[in-house]
Amino acid sequence: MMTVDARNQIETLLSVSPYHRFLDLKLVALDNDGGELRLLMPYQERLLGDMISRRYHGGAIAGLIDATGALAMMAKVGRDTPSITISIDYLRPAVATDLFAKAKIQKSGKKIGIVAVEVIDIDNRIVAIGRVILSLS
Repeated sequence: MMTVDARNQIETLLSVSPYHRFLDLKLVALDNDGGELRLLMPYQERLLGDMISRRYHGGAIAGLIDATGALAMMAKVGRDTPSITISIDYLRPAVATDLFAKAKIQKSGKKIGIVAVEVIDIDNRIVAIGRVILSLS
């Protein structure tokens, strides 16, 4: 279930933030009741780390993980939730593909929130997993 307010808030942020526009992030799904959010980062050559192998730069994937975790928590609490820590495990190269990030809120406390994020390629293979810890105070 996606609330109109949360959806509008996220879509507005994605359209006005220069960094989110640079990554060309798109909201795919939001379920506030389940604490889940899904974003799309369409394939773009400018996000490649190596033009010969056509692999994404790890920083673009890190940005996708950070944004997905922060937006999932923002949708739940209704305000900006800055990242404290991001941890990422890169599991396989992401090569010339659209990427989807799926966030699941693990904890939403008084001071911190924790969100798990999976990054999946167009063939439904997990290319990276991350954990975003956010400030809620």
